[in-house]
Amino acid sequence: MSSAVMDVTDGVAAAPLLTAADRCDRCSAPARVRVLFPLIGDGAELLFCGHHYQAHESALTVSAVIVHDQREHASP
Repeated sequence: MSSAVMDVTDGVAAAPLLTAADRCDRCSAPARVRVLFPLIGDGAELLFCGHHYQAHESALTVSAVIVHDQREHASP
């Protein structure tokens, strides 16, 4: 697994790395965290900038199955 991806589950394939085209679902800033909910619909996902992920982290980590956190690898 790439060091740029943190997978909080075992045995689940890592999602592709976020790119400059990936934007926060809350404010359209560059996305730094992908949160996956594979049991909801067709594998629902949310993308967050660092600020919005931090604001909602406690709730997201309780309800999400997979969190791919790329904040430490973001460009300045």
